Amino acid sequence: MEEESLQELLNFIETIDHSLLKENSLDSVNNVKQDYDIRSPAPKRSKTLGIAYTRGSVRNCNLTSSPSKLAFDELNVSSSQELNEDVVINEFLKIKEIPNLYPWQKKCLEIVQNKNCVLSIPTSGGKTLVGEILIVKEIRLKEKSAIFILPYISLVHEKYQSLAKAAEELDFFLEEYAGVKGQYPPTKRQKNKKSIYICTIEKASKLVGSLIQENRIDEIGLIVIDEFHMLNEPSRGPILECVVSKVLYLKPNIQIFTMSATIGNIHALSTFIQGMTYIENSRPTKHSEYINIGNRIFQSFDGRTVKEIFADNLSESSSEIFRACVSTKSEAILNLVRGNVMLLIFCPSKMTCNNLAVRLQFERFPGTKEYKKQEKEDLIEALREENEGKLCANLEACIRYGVAYHHADLTLGERRLIEEAYLASTLQILCCTSTLAAGVNLPAQRVIIRDPYVGREFISLNMYKQMVGRAGRTGLQESGESIVLCKTMYDFTRFTAMMNEGPEPITSHMDPPTIVDLILEVVAANLCSKLEDLKLLVKHTLFYQLKNKEDQQEFLETTLPTLVNSLLASKGTMLTQDTDGILKLTSVATAAVAAGLSHDISLIVYSDLVQNKASFCLLNSLHMLFLVIPLEYRIPSDGILLARNKVYDRYSKFHPQTLAVAESLGVTENLVALNVTGKLKEEKKALLCRFFHACVLYDILNLDNHARVVKLYGIQNSHLQQFLNSTSYFASKVYRFCEELPELWCYKQLLTDLPQTLMYCRAPSLRALLDLPGVKIGRARQLLAAGYSSLELIARADAMEMVSKIRHLPLRTARGLISAAKLHFITEMDKVESMKALIQSLEKNYEGIVKNK
Repeated sequence: MEEESLQELLNFIETIDHSLLKENSLDSVNNVKQDYDIRSPAPKRSKTLGIAYTRGSVRNCNLTSSPSKLAFDELNVSSSQELNEDVVINEFLKIKEIPNLYPWQKKCLEIVQNKNCVLSIPTSGGKTLVGEILIVKEIRLKEKSAIFILPYISLVHEKYQSLAKAAEELDFFLEEYAGVKGQYPPTKRQKNKKSIYICTIEKASKLVGSLIQENRIDEIGLIVIDEFHMLNEPSRGPILECVVSKVLYLKPNIQIFTMSATIGNIHALSTFIQGMTYIENSRPTKHSEYINIGNRIFQSFDGRTVKEIFADNLSESSSEIFRACVSTKSEAILNLVRGNVMLLIFCPSKMTCNNLAVRLQFERFPGTKEYKKQEKEDLIEALREENEGKLCANLEACIRYGVAYHHADLTLGERRLIEEAYLASTLQILCCTSTLAAGVNLPAQRVIIRDPYVGREFISLNMYKQMVGRAGRTGLQESGESIVLCKTMYDFTRFTAMMNEGPEPITSHMDPPTIVDLILEVVAANLCSKLEDLKLLVKHTLFYQLKNKEDQQEFLETTLPTLVNSLLASKGTMLTQDTDGILKLTSVATAAVAAGLSHDISLIVYSDLVQNKASFCLLNSLHMLFLVIPLEYRIPSDGILLARNKVYDRYSKFHPQTLAVAESLGVTENLVALNVTGKLKEEKKALLCRFFHACVLYDILNLDNHARVVKLYGIQNSHLQQFLNSTSYFASKVYRFCEELPELWCYKQLLTDLPQTLMYCRAPSLRALLDLPGVKIGRARQLLAAGYSSLELIARADAMEMVSKIRHLPLRTARGLISAAKLHFITEMDKVESMKALIQSLEKNYEGIVKNK
């Protein structure tokens, strides 16, 4: 019996091995499998990729005259000298093309060493470089992997590309954990090579949980958290807090290094992470902050004190600002944009961005249209490629004058192209919403805040600092300036009062539901098994530490036991307890934790799946898509706003099979007709909303032209893209949930490929290219048209040649793409080697069993 099981396992692994090679669809990986031998001291070379390996070195790929033969120059910078801290830092700075560290950065690196730390410094002060150096030191000197936590997917992509060259040359892995990407637990690497796991907050939570559960958390030596003030965000702050709390409770030998702009209660945060604070108030570049009201202008001299300034004895820069604001009665902003400077104009709404951009194109100098004229035409064509041949006429006209808008109504690909054009100075002015301030790194010589509002909410000090921090970026400008335009004295008074109050304190947004999720996570990971363990864990949360002693005692003795009892009393759906007081998860709770679903959402998903199992309709994929609609798209007010007449028109043209699925779900013609009249009950509205969101997905998967889907349902392309991303992410969670529950085995088979199908449905043939961080559909189409049809061809490409072949491709982006493609191959080859090692081990065991018989 044992022999048969082992043989089945061997056959299964061989299948995985071949499917892995097939998935990459590259003969080169087959060659790599044959030629790449990490145990040999002599380098082995792949026949097509030419990637050479020696102990402790990776070779750098350069294009040769023949695309099938590559030349590689060994980096191996440390072969002639012993590795130490100075060598490692200098290696990294050389790769990043940074001449020197600032004095404060050197001091910080000396002081921090192995201590937990909260680093507070104004935006653009250079804090991220310190975090990156600590990570490289951890990998190179201590031979430990590291986790880099960032708040947004766009920042994960940006960080991946910025570190790709260092990973390639210094011989470590970069692993992306964002969206649907990420493996739990992570793959164990050959030769004990180390990784940087670049994660969003949610993915970092699952990654840390999986490492704890598999007893592999000691593989991590450092966790770096950027934008640590995200603790203050109500929805995501508790997740980040839970990640830190679990690590602190476990007390592994892991350093926690956090970075943020100015924080009001920084010492409370350093107490929370059981570490030190490092505060640096200076900026490498000079930054002048102004506030305008009517014909008066004020300046902030220390970030808090606001004083009125006058025309006499002003610096050249201040004089220009003063004249722009007070010399005419026309709107000050029109005077501020004149001149050849890089500008970011933050507006309170998307409509304001659009209107202002259109207006500004007529205020530009006559010669502006001729500046980088060809580059602007290339950008316009790239934007059309991203949007299936279509482009907003207003945006096209603005671009020709070096102006564009940037907000959530643009697709991710469109925003990416506009960002690249701005960084290349093809565009000089961006009218943007607050989302850009918290996202990618776009520097400016001047930042204008059109109104001190974000939507209808008055701007917070933290958001203001992020916006103005874009002015005068290190290495790009010697100085920068920002100005806030206040329309009313009320706004001016409120804004200056906010400045005088100083930075906002960070608070914990953990509440009973998030604490319940934390309880389930730590019980699943075997961190806590009794109520007393949970009490000790809670003491490591910021939530607990910010309470006074009386509230702390009440929470430990009353609230926490009540929450545990509520889980035990939930008819065995979440938690059980034996006679010794040992807590264990039920199968549903185990599945919820594995899938990364909160306990309340997991119960909704479970009930939904069980209920639909009895009447699941397999005539087409519509019912399956119905099951994975995210909860926020099941509520009419929160989902894509589907016009009632569009819904009725679509229903009337349904195929008989689709009508049969609709009937099985309770969606009838009468229901759709009542929806047109607006006389539908809320429960039925929710059913119809969910069903037609599923229809949107169904049509996307079955209609070649996505523009038809946009027209059919009257929705914006950017909203459609966001819907697809959200649904693919939720579908991956539902699949993982089903995978853990034997009673839902049928769904596991149906949902296996759905998350990836939804993620790449706009262009399934471009899937391999879209796997590169930051590459969207338009750029993928450009790569394909230029002859770069696979990651193999990108990996061996020359950056300058790639730029010459592709319209609107900055050299910096091309280099990032090539480095990322090389890293992909190194990662895939390591997977193949891992499979080979496992097969060889099992074969030896198998031979031993046969021999003993």
